[in-house]
Order: sequence, then structure tokens, then C-alpha cells
Amino acid sequence: MQRHTKPLSAPNLVLIVAVGYTLALFVLSLVNMQNMNVPKFLNADKVYHITAYFGLTFFWYLYHYATQIRYQVQVKPLILISLLIISFGILIEVLQWALTNYRNFDVYDMMANSTGSILVFLLVMLKKLL
Repeated sequence: MQRHTKPLSAPNLVLIVAVGYTLALFVLSLVNMQNMNVPKFLNADKVYHITAYFGLTFFWYLYHYATQIRYQVQVKPLILISLLIISFGILIEVLQWALTNYRNFDVYDMMANSTGSILVFLLVMLKKLL
């Protein structure tokens, strides 16, 4: 029997990954993780924030890139994506303060989140120059 469904295209697959990653990060940012065994080292929390938001920005920019007819780096969409991700990080910190009693509002977490997003921006710009 022949299937009459369209195969999942690359942009759709990347969109599913980006949305799933965003939702997972949202949930993990609001749940109580005090009893979880996570590796601890100096500034581990900030390294986790930078890594998480690097991935978030990367997946959303990858989705944008996959939807383009011509695969070329575009600065304006990357700036917009980075600003939206930074805003998302700020929103998460506000929600942690407003909705939980086991999470804190932390400006340094927002700075680490922003750093992860800015790193993707800088790496993509470096790639564009090379």
C-alpha cells in the first residue's frame, strides 16, 4: 500500500527540535531542581545557562536558515532572534521570582543567558566573514 503523506522536511524537523528545546528549557527553568544530582564546579550554574541559551539561539537560527531559499547568513534575522531569546531569558527570571519560592531572580543568570545568545551571533558573524 502506498503512503500519501508528505515526508517531514528539514525546516519542519528543525522547527520541532527548536520548539521542543524551548519548551524543555521553559519547564526546566521553573521546576524545583534542588534535589537533582547535577555536576557541581565553580560557576557551574552560569556555564549551564550559557550552554542552554547558546543551544536555544542556535536551533532558532538554524530554523530560520533552513527556511531560506538561498542559504546565506542574514544579520537582521539573527539580531531579532538573539533579542527574542534574551527577552525569553529575562521573562524566565521574572517568572521564577513571581511563580516559585524555590527559584530566585538573578541578574547574573540573565547575563549568562544573554552571553550564550551573543556567542551564537558572534560565531555566525565570524563564519560570514570567513
